[in-house]
Amino acid sequence: MKKNKFIVFVNWILLFSLPAILMTSNISTDQVKSDQETKNLATSLFTKIEEKSKNELVINSESFEEAEDIEIEEIKEKQQVPKKEESVVSPPPKVEEVIKEEPSSDVLATYTGNMSFYYATCRGCSGFTKYGSYDVRDGKLYYPDKQYGNVRIVSAGSEISEWSIIRIKNSSMGDNILAIVLDRGSDIGLGRKFLIDMLTNTDESRGGVNRNITVEVLRNGK
Repeated sequence: MKKNKFIVFVNWILLFSLPAILMTSNISTDQVKSDQETKNLATSLFTKIEEKSKNELVINSESFEEAEDIEIEEIKEKQQVPKKEESVVSPPPKVEEVIKEEPSSDVLATYTGNMSFYYATCRGCSGFTKYGSYDVRDGKLYYPDKQYGNVRIVSAGSEISEWSIIRIKNSSMGDNILAIVLDRGSDIGLGRKFLIDMLTNTDESRGGVNRNITVEVLRNGK
């Protein structure tokens, strides 16, 4: 802007000093016939200079505005610092601790011996079990236990408590037979002729004595 004012100022100086310039340049009166022509020439020259100055002013103004816009854009670009993408770190997956539990044995005691059979109507039998007075006269062979369900009725020695649940293996009746101790008998028990005596009927007793059976105690008493 200061440069443009300076140009205008110079143009005015040239306008008023034009006659002196023409005289010092030895311009003859034939070339400039009168003061009027001098004024016309000066006016024409001033007009051209003024138009040129205006054009330069417009150009300079536009250039200044463009430069100002560019500078503003550069400042904005510098101010717009790209935000760092926050990396989302996912927590490591939880490792579930697996604890191996040793299989707990459900066997409380184990015995080996022989097994015989008895009937509800045998000599000295009343038809009722010693414990619970369960009526077996109608041929019942199973007792409905709340924990183990229907189990066979057996007689055993005092080393196995009444109401105990046992598992009988290697018998002629099959393997892994569940039974409950509801009776006692003579010559029945550990170290005697028979380890246990199973309540049965005529058909089942045909198997005779089962030797070397295994008895596992699963529940001691009730």
